[in-house]
Amino acid sequence: MENIIKGDKVLNSKTNVEYVVDIVETHGDVTVVFTEGHQTTCHPISDIIKIPKSWLANFLLKKINKSVIDNFEEKKFDESLRKLELVKIKKFDPIQFEKMIKEQD
Repeated sequence: MENIIKGDKVLNSKTNVEYVVDIVETHGDVTVVFTEGHQTTCHPISDIIKIPKSWLANFLLKKINKSVIDNFEEKKFDESLRKLELVKIKKFDPIQFEKMIKEQD
């Protein structure tokens, strides 16, 4: 489990709701997370997933956990994929490789 501290964004894996951490407390062998907001809530640490700061990592985490993804996130992901340049890998040709090595000398 990653260290979860005050201010971290977390996702409750059971309810698919995001929260901001206020306090993490341990009582005996039970750790709970209290959240900020209008109504403070308490969640067992086993239900909590820390949300990465990277939007891409957060997007993928939501996909894996089958959380709701809004249209903005979906469009941003699609645009990022379109910007990628595809790489073609050619079959290794030892003769061409030898020529390339000789040209560099």
